[in-house]
Amino acid sequence: MTALRAARDGGALSMPGRVATDWRMIWLATCCGMTAALQIGKGSAALPLIRAEFGSAVSVLAAYVSLISVVAALAGFGFGMASRRVGPRRAALTGLALIVVAGLGGALANGAIWLIGTRLIEAIGFALCTTALPALIRGAAGTGKSSAVMGIWAMWLPAGVAVAMALAALSLDPLGWRWFFVLCAVAPGVAWVALWRGGRRAVAVPPADAPQAISARDVLRRTELLVAAVFVSFSAGNMILMSFLPTILVDDMGLSPSRAGLAVMVAMLCMLPMNVATGRMIDRGWSMPLMTGAAVAVIAVAALLITADGAPGWVRMTGVIGFGLGAGVPPAAIWGSIPLLAQRPADAPLLSGLFYQGAGLGQVSGPIVAGLVLSRWPGWWIASWCVVAMMVLSIALALWLARSMAARA
Repeated sequence: MTALRAARDGGALSMPGRVATDWRMIWLATCCGMTAALQIGKGSAALPLIRAEFGSAVSVLAAYVSLISVVAALAGFGFGMASRRVGPRRAALTGLALIVVAGLGGALANGAIWLIGTRLIEAIGFALCTTALPALIRGAAGTGKSSAVMGIWAMWLPAGVAVAMALAALSLDPLGWRWFFVLCAVAPGVAWVALWRGGRRAVAVPPADAPQAISARDVLRRTELLVAAVFVSFSAGNMILMSFLPTILVDDMGLSPSRAGLAVMVAMLCMLPMNVATGRMIDRGWSMPLMTGAAVAVIAVAALLITADGAPGWVRMTGVIGFGLGAGVPPAAIWGSIPLLAQRPADAPLLSGLFYQGAGLGQVSGPIVAGLVLSRWPGWWIASWCVVAMMVLSIALALWLARSMAARA
């Protein structure tokens, strides 16, 4: 039996009997991730009010919004190494605490520099959570369910951002952005208490110096790097479309900003069932690279439908829904590959850090590339072709990844 198959079976070959799944820990860790993801949604939602109060330049505010992705792009793998060194539960608790402190500090900010400083602390906490929580979930997975539970974990980002958008709609106007920041800080505070109290019986992860622990160099092999490369190209195209989608819906379809925001939230909610279904399908033997390739092809078509000049509104909204359905597959497939590639739960933080860094690189580079292209050739249809280009690259990388995984099987 190969290493990949043994890992996918949850280590059933190395331990007698079947291992029960700790669903309580899986949902607890996923909800902790959702509270961290609130901080991504809160930045975008509160930006107009922050700009009105501080009068800051757009470039400064853009730095605030993108700082989480920048930290991921620069040091995601390093945070994965740190999470394994101190242990995933301790790293997750530290990350949640930093998010709470930074969120409350941001609510007290008297200028853009203070705000960006608190965002940097928030980004560090976010990175610790994102690399540590998948390891807790991987350790709680029972026999034959390792990729399925990672599909549940993949819901953390779209669900968290969707909750942030809903919370913003309810609280920004009556309370203002500062109290909105406080609300977004309370949630990870509650998550910290729940993880501290409920996670004490979490699956123990051996320390980095355990005899069987792999080194960072062992993770940086062709298959793992190809998975990260797929995440880079997918995240680049996904972020281009996600960033410009509200503006496209307002400019081209004549929707109000609130309706455009609602459409984006619906697209994100469409990702959730696809996250769960993807993890279950991987556990049942479906090919992770081929599923990813098919999904990014759907995203490419959706981008063209959304920007189709003169197309009826229902066609464009079909593209929005298609984008949400397609975008729910690659993250779940990539996070679901961790049990296939990590032979022990202790290896999961390293892979989480590597993939998280790939996502950050794509999120930072995609909008920059699209902005440069649009500055030379204006038109939203040009932006859609930037998305198509990234998705074509993702398909090529996914096919290469399929060959690499087959060679290791």
